[in-house]
Amino acid sequence: MSLPDTQREELNKLETQEWIDSLAYVLADGGRKRSAELLEALDAWAYDRGVPIEYKQSTPYINTISSGRQPEYPGDVELERRIRNIIRWNAVVMVVKANKASDGIGGHLASYASSAELLEVGFNHFFRGHGAGPNRDLVFYQGHISPGIYSRSFLEGRFDEAQLNRFRRELSPDGPGLSSYPHPWLMPDYWEFPTVSMGLGLAGHLPGALYQVSGEPWPQGKG
Repeated sequence: MSLPDTQREELNKLETQEWIDSLAYVLADGGRKRSAELLEALDAWAYDRGVPIEYKQSTPYINTISSGRQPEYPGDVELERRIRNIIRWNAVVMVVKANKASDGIGGHLASYASSAELLEVGFNHFFRGHGAGPNRDLVFYQGHISPGIYSRSFLEGRFDEAQLNRFRRELSPDGPGLSSYPHPWLMPDYWEFPTVSMGLGLAGHLPGALYQVSGEPWPQGKG
């Protein structure tokens, strides 16, 4: 005699909770490695008996490091956020002003804004440049984020305002400008690798950005 649906549902909930409680005990007693071994064994056992387990190519968007295992952030969160917002603003203003000065120049307003936090944490705490010698990083910037990289360099004193005002006009008769994308031929003292459109490099349209920097807050020499 089959159970009513409501009763079956309650029993299923109890059974599920029992399995979760058992796994919680294993996790507490045997650790993460033992828990993973147990789940893998169950998965293999079920697979061998034809249990249809949905294949998940991607995992839920959650931090893979639990909050309890995360180290304290090494920097000043509020100060870095303020600097990051200034750089975002400068990048947008630089592109807008360039288009007002020369209609149709373009400039990818949102590309840097979407990756600013990732890049700035890298610049401030991880990237190692030429000063690191053989341990330096080789960085391929996603080319469309160049306004943000220029804006950071402006805060560091590597460019003046006049150069920012000549974004995408590197051959301007008024003086040197800033190239549209990372290009060591046009800006040999700044860019190291060419990236972005028309076959200029291998990082043409990657969604993220790869980098080259120093163990210092920001590398000296080429960006």
